[in-house]
Amino acid sequence: YAISILSSKMFKPLEDQPFAQCYVGFDIETEVDTNGVHRFIMCSLYNEEHHIKKIFSSAAETLKEMVRLKKRLNCHFVATNLHFDLFELFKTLPHAKYLTPSFRKSNLLFAKYAYTSDKQKERKNDARHIVYVDTLNFLKMGVESLGEKLLHIPKLPKPSFLGRYPKDTDEWCEMCTYCLRNSEISQKSMKKIHDMLYNFEYECQRFKIPLPTWRH
Repeated sequence: YAISILSSKMFKPLEDQPFAQCYVGFDIETEVDTNGVHRFIMCSLYNEEHHIKKIFSSAAETLKEMVRLKKRLNCHFVATNLHFDLFELFKTLPHAKYLTPSFRKSNLLFAKYAYTSDKQKERKNDARHIVYVDTLNFLKMGVESLGEKLLHIPKLPKPSFLGRYPKDTDEWCEMCTYCLRNSEISQKSMKKIHDMLYNFEYECQRFKIPLPTWRH
């Protein structure tokens, strides 16, 4: 039902969207030890428009690149099942104390990470944040369903070794390709949802139909 609404052709694309937002998709792969504890292996970042297709094997370097991209593109970062990816990114970093998640009951709606210096953080007007959003808050669909039903982009098969560290170059390349595709699907899904929502909002405003805002 949600897909049929979002795919409706009753709204024409806006030539100039005043609220256009840049999204960078991200996805994290981990290894799991015998106690069920996850450890960071890699994170992929994806945005086709800005030619971003990157893999990082360090959480600290991933966050550093996110800050750089935020400053350059003023982008939001999007994942599918944000709770998992965000926790695995920040759990070993001292920067976690600057992360502010927003929940509705047990559901993570979005999160903000303040990347300015401690002195700047004391001045709220000067605060700078990275915003993290979750496709699940717009469509209750996993990466596979988003890819197939919304984008017609297939999710790649899970590597047979998923959950452990790649043992050779072939496995590493396979995991990188898999991880990047997940980021691609999250980013393109969020961009499509965003465009459709603002088309819908534009039409409602044109016909003076009241509706709640969904902007962060």
